Amino acid sequence: MAEVKRVAVIGAGVSGLVSVKACLEEGMEPVCYERNDELGGIWVFREKNPKDQKDAGIYDGLVTNSSKEMMCFSDFPFPRDWAPYIQGRQLNEYYHAYAKHFDLNRHIHLNTEVVRVEKTDDHDQTGRWTVRVRHADDTESESVFDAIMVCTSIFNKPFLPTYPGMDVFKGQILHSQTFRHAEKFRDMTVLAVGGSHSAGDMAVNSSRYAKQVYLSTRTGTWLVNRMQKDGMPRDMTIHRRYINAMPVSWKLKRFEQDSIGRMDPTLIGIASSKRYGTTTVMINDDLGAMVMNGKVKTKPGISRFTENGVVFEDGSEIENLDAVVFATGFKIDTPFVDKSILPDEMGDMELFHFVWPAREQHHTMAAIGFLMIIGPHAPALELQARWAAQVFKKKVGLPPTEIMMKEINGRKKATFKRFGRHKIQSLPVPYNDKLAEFIGVKPDLKKLLFTDPWLAFQVFFGPAYPASFRLFGPHTWSGARDQIARGYDNVIFPTRTRIVEKAQSSTSMFRLTVNGFLKTAFMALITMFILSVLT
Repeated sequence: MAEVKRVAVIGAGVSGLVSVKACLEEGMEPVCYERNDELGGIWVFREKNPKDQKDAGIYDGLVTNSSKEMMCFSDFPFPRDWAPYIQGRQLNEYYHAYAKHFDLNRHIHLNTEVVRVEKTDDHDQTGRWTVRVRHADDTESESVFDAIMVCTSIFNKPFLPTYPGMDVFKGQILHSQTFRHAEKFRDMTVLAVGGSHSAGDMAVNSSRYAKQVYLSTRTGTWLVNRMQKDGMPRDMTIHRRYINAMPVSWKLKRFEQDSIGRMDPTLIGIASSKRYGTTTVMINDDLGAMVMNGKVKTKPGISRFTENGVVFEDGSEIENLDAVVFATGFKIDTPFVDKSILPDEMGDMELFHFVWPAREQHHTMAAIGFLMIIGPHAPALELQARWAAQVFKKKVGLPPTEIMMKEINGRKKATFKRFGRHKIQSLPVPYNDKLAEFIGVKPDLKKLLFTDPWLAFQVFFGPAYPASFRLFGPHTWSGARDQIARGYDNVIFPTRTRIVEKAQSSTSMFRLTVNGFLKTAFMALITMFILSVLT
């Protein structure tokens, strides 16, 4: 295989940006092709998709499900004065700032669509690829690259289920991919279909304008809030390394209790027929209130459409229905790559740790962003890109094909057993730490215990901040420790726009003193526990 120097990065969304940066860190020359007129991928707000594209897009009222401290890039934190959860359009400002800060824009070719990626005639010897692109003036050109990073994600082909009678329904039928403004449903009767985040957003946002909104979930869902009961971001509590070390049954039971404790799902008609961890989860802070005030009514799965409405599986019916919004997810679509390498069906995907086509002779093509992270995506995508860049440069290797296929088949079998269907998803902490281990950037807790005990405690028991992957190994960041230390303050700072003084009683001061003593003793016990886990 030839030395990798030039790398084609397909797409300038989140995956593409971190891929360009990772290539530059390893001394390679990235050439990024973006078919739209702006970087940012699905986080660019457009009234409608250009050129009949089917990619996902943000809508008015969208707020991130992950908090800023957990979803930032490892060496580029969000501004301190930004709110804990980011609005969709504001998030794209961050991605533009990231590209400017690391001088990525000069490597990005906008209005340039990749139409075909093929192996060169000498691919068996060199591992190289030919990339054909279409420019804004509809002319085409070809270039040869040493490696490819496919960064078009899995949110590019809407999945729209079919039901009897859909062809005779007189109302609007659309996918959440085309949803932009809830106000378009003013004074209408609307049905949102789906059990995850987008379905909840469609229902809640539309209910502020519509005459009546219904939410149809086939098997129910697990409803969770963005914040814990104390108001802190939920993901800062659940995505911690010590929790990852706990038994799965304990974790699932804890999450179920937290969900039910916020809002009895049977009370609002969304109780899932499946256990937590085996079905959909919906992050939404307002759905319960909208159901309780009658703006949203929950329904089971659809049985069939009629000319003017729908009939549900329980026999109930909605008449005079104006619009149905399907928030039913997306399918993979990479038409420019041979299906033997990147298939469209999840069950056919053979990507080692969701990145490497395992059966390829040369590992010069990486898929970045071809998975669903049950939590913040950006840190995982960044680690995928860093791993790919180091493999291209032969700083780290990959195992033989049979070993990679063993990982793939074992994961697919376990996922199918758990969900009853193929899914490409993972939890952030174990997945990120595994990739970090491959490239030597996983936090070294043993070393930290003796050199920086406070940091060791924070890394293991505190939120798994992205900055923890810049403490060790190649391309460290001098600000990583400070970023971890400021995590909670960065959350609180932008929310305290009205200062409230709270007097400390003598009882409170006594409690603080006792708590300080207990924390010291607890730290000693925890140190022993960490050592036992690591050995």
